[in-house]
Amino acid sequence: MKRRPSISQYSEEYQSDGEPTARKEYASPPPPYRPPVATQFPSKYAYLPDINSPRPPDRSLVPVNGRKQSPAGYNPNLDLDADERIRQLEVRLNVAEKSNRALLEEVLRLQGDIKTANRRNDEVLREEKGSRHNLESAMKINNELITQLSARIKEAEDKLSEEKSALSSLVNHTKGVEQAVKSSQNELIAKKDIQSQKLVEMRAEMEELQGAKNQLERICFSMADDIRTLKMKVDQQSAEIGTVSSDMRNRSKKLEDDNRNQLDTLRKTSTIQSQTEQQTTQLRGQVETRLSELRDVLVDVRAKQESELNERRTLEQQMSKKIYELQQALSEANRRRDEGMHTMDIILREKDHANQADKLNLTSKVADTVEDVNKRLLSKEIKMREEMQERYLQLERLIQQEQQNRRDAERAMREDIDRKFLTLKHATEELNLDIKEQLKNEKVKTKETVAKLDESISIVEKQSAENKKQFEKVMGAEISQRKMHEASTIEKLASVNEKLQIATSSLQQSIGGITQVMNSQNEKMKREIRGMMSEQKEASTRAMTDLDARMGYMKTRMNEFEDKLEARVATATAVLSQNLREKVDAISIWQDTTQQTIKELSTNLTKLPEEEVDFFKQKKKRFAV
Repeated sequence: MKRRPSISQYSEEYQSDGEPTARKEYASPPPPYRPPVATQFPSKYAYLPDINSPRPPDRSLVPVNGRKQSPAGYNPNLDLDADERIRQLEVRLNVAEKSNRALLEEVLRLQGDIKTANRRNDEVLREEKGSRHNLESAMKINNELITQLSARIKEAEDKLSEEKSALSSLVNHTKGVEQAVKSSQNELIAKKDIQSQKLVEMRAEMEELQGAKNQLERICFSMADDIRTLKMKVDQQSAEIGTVSSDMRNRSKKLEDDNRNQLDTLRKTSTIQSQTEQQTTQLRGQVETRLSELRDVLVDVRAKQESELNERRTLEQQMSKKIYELQQALSEANRRRDEGMHTMDIILREKDHANQADKLNLTSKVADTVEDVNKRLLSKEIKMREEMQERYLQLERLIQQEQQNRRDAERAMREDIDRKFLTLKHATEELNLDIKEQLKNEKVKTKETVAKLDESISIVEKQSAENKKQFEKVMGAEISQRKMHEASTIEKLASVNEKLQIATSSLQQSIGGITQVMNSQNEKMKREIRGMMSEQKEASTRAMTDLDARMGYMKTRMNEFEDKLEARVATATAVLSQNLREKVDAISIWQDTTQQTIKELSTNLTKLPEEEVDFFKQKKKRFAV
């Protein structure tokens, strides 16, 4: 507010003759013209000149408060005339009118200034009220923000503690899973040992079967030797038959000679001799045909024996190759399984180390952030305590309410975590029970397969014993028949031939039956062994696939759970850090703005009284004039 010029600026001094001797001149712009208002100050003069009367020019000097007394020793009645006195009075009246007009204009101008000042004061008061209201609302908002910050900090601390407990529970759960995996590995190792023992037993059984096979081959070789001896005997008998036939030929020749010599005498006997010759020729043809048949049969028997021996050798080679391949496949499967378990252990250890490192980093970061936040909050609390002592009661009430809400939320969160932990426990227990049941089923299946193998081996042994007994019986019968045949060969060639036919047919049948039985038994054993091996392979592959699938499922679940926890922790830390930074920045900005507004208000409050005092002093002076 600028100070207005007072009326005393236009004062003048007059000499004793009535003229001004010294004037105080103040150059000020002329006031604007203002119309008369009903609410003007009352004037102490009875009559004032009109407004339209002549005015002094701009920036002119108006004498004010001229000297009314003449100087000492001056007598106007003596020196001046009446005209001069009238002229002086007119001059004085004009001066008084001019001063009165100036006073009236000044009064009107002051009235307008007072109105404008009142309006300005009203506006300033309104602005101050609005600013006070805004300050109060800002203080309330800041108090609410402080309470929210404290509550959120407590919630963050509680969440961090809960997350620590959850992480500890997860660590315990992972340890339990590791123990379960180790137990499953131990069980697999035990299964592997059992399977290796079973393989050893199977190998022993195969060796026993190979020994039985060697015995059968020896028996076959002995049979071949017997057949060779029989062949030699047949050859001897054929030689004897040849000698007999040669004797018969010689005799027939002699008889022919005798007949030629005695044609005339023995015509009747010629017919008989012709009949005997026919019979001998028939006998020769029959013997030759039978010998040829025996030779063919022997050749066929030799070919069949050689083919069977070759087939058996090829089958033995194939069986040995397949057994070697199975052993290699089992060794490779065991090696792969060991490598997979080793890699799984390494991966789990690496994940545990990574999780521990991440946990340590997170805890360190959270501790650093908490320390920084605590330091900032302490510094700002020290600054704000002086201003906020009156509102701590409300804050305590709100804090108590929020603590109750937090406790309720903690209870709900604990219940949810307990439920989730129980569900995880049930799931792990169910998985362990399923694995145990599968292991029991596999054990039962292996026991059943071993029992079946034992039964089949016992059946094979019984069949081999029965075959041996039958073969011994057949051999005894054949030996007795051979002895009888040897005893009767000299007496009757026909009976020998018939018995030879019977013996060869019986031998062929017995050999064919034995070969068929051995082939059928070998095929049955091969099929059973292949089926057992395939079943064991399928069972082992299924068990391994099931274990791999379950381990993969557990790994995926653990990875998903760890990713979710890491994402939640990261989001919580990021949100907390952002919220804390924003709130700290807002508090600092609010403090700066409040300090500036308080300073401005203090300066305005200090300025307003001085201006009002000066204004009222000027008013009093003007009214006094």
